[in-house]
Amino acid sequence: MRLRFLWLALPLIAAAGFAAPALADPLDGQYLADHAWLDEIRWSPAQPNADRAYPVIAIVDSGIWAGFDDFAGYLDDTSADCTSGQAEPATSLGIVDDSYHGVGHGTKVAMLAAAPINGIGAVGVSPYSPVVAVRITRDGDDLKVACAFGYLKRLAATQPLVVNLSFEMPRTAANQRALDALVRAGALVVAAAGNDPEPDEPVRWPARSDHVLSVASTLGGSARDAHLDLSAPGTGLTLPRIDGSWGPDSGTSYSAAIVSGAAALVWGRHETVTNPQVITYLLRRTATAATRWNATTGYGTIDLQRALAAKAPRIDETEPNNSTARAYGRRFCPRTCVLYGALAAGDDPVDVWRLRNRRTCPFSRRVTAAYTVRCRPSGGGAYIEVRVRPSARPWFGLYAIRVGR
Repeated sequence: MRLRFLWLALPLIAAAGFAAPALADPLDGQYLADHAWLDEIRWSPAQPNADRAYPVIAIVDSGIWAGFDDFAGYLDDTSADCTSGQAEPATSLGIVDDSYHGVGHGTKVAMLAAAPINGIGAVGVSPYSPVVAVRITRDGDDLKVACAFGYLKRLAATQPLVVNLSFEMPRTAANQRALDALVRAGALVVAAAGNDPEPDEPVRWPARSDHVLSVASTLGGSARDAHLDLSAPGTGLTLPRIDGSWGPDSGTSYSAAIVSGAAALVWGRHETVTNPQVITYLLRRTATAATRWNATTGYGTIDLQRALAAKAPRIDETEPNNSTARAYGRRFCPRTCVLYGALAAGDDPVDVWRLRNRRTCPFSRRVTAAYTVRCRPSGGGAYIEVRVRPSARPWFGLYAIRVGR
């Protein structure tokens, strides 16, 4: 099986945007030379705060080039090589060295997401996030994504974790199970929607998987369908090469990396949040076109100024919980309670709650403009299902369901 990393070789295009404060500019050479893509998402040097605990960003890719000085001393010691099918701890950068056809795909992705402010190279969106590199291929063949997902599941169970997937591949049942388990462990997963060589090409796996943020490029050229969530710069970026030079490159691989960095930056702003759904909701809600979804850019381009200023909503349930077998069931509701949740038509259209102390339903069915609520008894308990109405797609938003008197 051959892995398709999602970049395109296109001419450099400057993006207009908001200028970062000159007095606070990092001294990293490539940041000073060209940070148009950071301006486009409204990033400024004042936003990352070295005193905050930012989530780890895991780059599941072709590794990181051992000769890329920007990450020297910054790569997290929980990095690993999965190319044998078993996770080998990366005691040095050489173990996860990025040699995929000499293009350094994983190196470029890692740089965009989290290159540190250290006076070398460039600056990533979340420069104080630790980076975990999980290499899944040496040459683009025989990729080991299930190994990577299983390895990262253990990390996600103990700490906030953003996982970047800048590739496309055919879906298999085993890989899907491993990805679902990673999401259940608490990871926030971001994936490239795929480049679009043909008109109206659909979003590919893993980006089309439920509970995964699917990312397109702001200037088009991306796969498109109802699974698309957000967009970010992906055209004409200046990125590192393995020979030590920098040059133009493009693709939704890089759009996803930027959103992964944005997710980590916003999550660090809300340090007490443990539910990644809160962060994905904020990114969707504050995107530039959030009130009007379209098949080219989803809910719009990420806007860090708005996302960082927004108040975190209350969302009680965790994902995935879209069947009775995976119902969210911590609410006992002996008399009354309110269930707080979020739905997104593209990747999370249904939530199921179990009312453990009830044998009968407190109501039969409710219908709103955006979603329906129904309750049914089963197995000595009661289950409440909240589902996006087909006529409301592609809708996303919050709900609060009062149970009892």
